[in-house]
Amino acid sequence: MCLLGSGLLRLNEHIIMKKIIALFFVASMLSCGDDDGPAGTRYLDDLFADADVSIEIVYGNNAALVGTAKDLSLDIYEPSGDSESNRPLLVLAHGGAFVSGTKTSIKDLCIAYAKKGYVVASIGYRLINDVSISDSVAFSEGVVLTIADMKAAIRYLRNDAQTINSYGVDADMIFAGGVSAGAIMANHVAYLDPTDTAIPDYLLDHINTHGGFEGNTNDVVASYEVKGVLSFSGSLFRDVWVTSDDPPIFMVHESGDPVVPCNYEATDVFPFPILAYGACELQPAFEAANVSSQFILIEDSDQHVGYFSSDADDATSQEIIDLSAEFLHNIIIEEI
Repeated sequence: MCLLGSGLLRLNEHIIMKKIIALFFVASMLSCGDDDGPAGTRYLDDLFADADVSIEIVYGNNAALVGTAKDLSLDIYEPSGDSESNRPLLVLAHGGAFVSGTKTSIKDLCIAYAKKGYVVASIGYRLINDVSISDSVAFSEGVVLTIADMKAAIRYLRNDAQTINSYGVDADMIFAGGVSAGAIMANHVAYLDPTDTAIPDYLLDHINTHGGFEGNTNDVVASYEVKGVLSFSGSLFRDVWVTSDDPPIFMVHESGDPVVPCNYEATDVFPFPILAYGACELQPAFEAANVSSQFILIEDSDQHVGYFSSDADDATSQEIIDLSAEFLHNIIIEEI
């Protein structure tokens, strides 16, 4: 049995740590025995050359802060030529400070996971479109809408997997994740629960106004619970929301990120302060709660998601994807 571990892995953005990848891979192979043959190991290696994409799949309908209700859709990426019909699903969301971005902006990331055998959903969600917002309390209402949208997408896809199973998904093996705002969204889907303490009254008001903790983006009856989280430069509003029954998490953050700070600091994106706990603060919370976690800290970098930018070293980006896939793989085989 593979044991999920917790810990901090420091990466310099300019150093490619091939030895670490090799050691992790060998350890996984020795302890798990999950080799699919000479082509490699499913959910660890790139077994497939490309991904087949199904676009604009409507999962819900709802209104943003301003305007009328509109359809919300997602794109599905499946490994090309794969015959497996019971695969783990990653539900991912793009970044853009909750005010911009599209689901196609993380296309390359989705394809990277699909090549390893995962089914990946890239979701579109309601962006904050009220230009009159001038404080963090009002802004948080828009964030609540996005959290409800991700939950609705997960419910939609789990219900599909439990019924017609259009995409060959294991309904019990669904993960959430994202980049920047998308990671913040996924963190709150996984770690903000009705039983949590220290939920501000204004946040509860927003949640209750928009359908409660389930949200009202669709009326699909299914669970939005996830087996784990991929948080690429994300944060959580309160670290005390991490409790012992929460799912595992894989986090990446740059030490000097000014957009989503790694520590408990205000972002420099908006003219009003928004404070949240980045991965540097969350890692001790996960360890204290005995929740399995892996944190890659990229030191001496003041970029935001620089490891996935067009200027990033391709090997470093791939290394992060490979390590995150290994983290997911260990969760998957723990359940077998």
